[in-house]
Amino acid sequence: MAVGMAAASALAAGPAAAQAAPSAPSAGLLPATCVTAPISGECNTAAVQAGSDGAVYFNVNTGIVAPCHYYIRDVTNGRPVRDGSVVGSYAGRVTGLTNWYRLELRFCFVGGATGAIY
Repeated sequence: MAVGMAAASALAAGPAAAQAAPSAPSAGLLPATCVTAPISGECNTAAVQAGSDGAVYFNVNTGIVAPCHYYIRDVTNGRPVRDGSVVGSYAGRVTGLTNWYRLELRFCFVGGATGAIY
């Protein structure tokens, strides 16, 4: 659990972090991560299964001023269960889930934005 939390905390850290990372599930899950490329500004994580608590946790870090749009997508039916726009760092949790989900970063204007889902 310490490894997963440390990785998630590292992604959520930064001067623009306005929200503390939510508590992670106790299963000790490691995050699936991705980093955006400079030209495409996009990336997808591998899929992770919702935890026994029916939740997935995620972190997005775009840097200080570069915006990025994120989607938490159900890979079974292709529908997003949450999306939003981030400038800086953001950590969140989506509840009421039962399938497999991935984090997608899109429209990131500067390469090097990172995302993790667990």
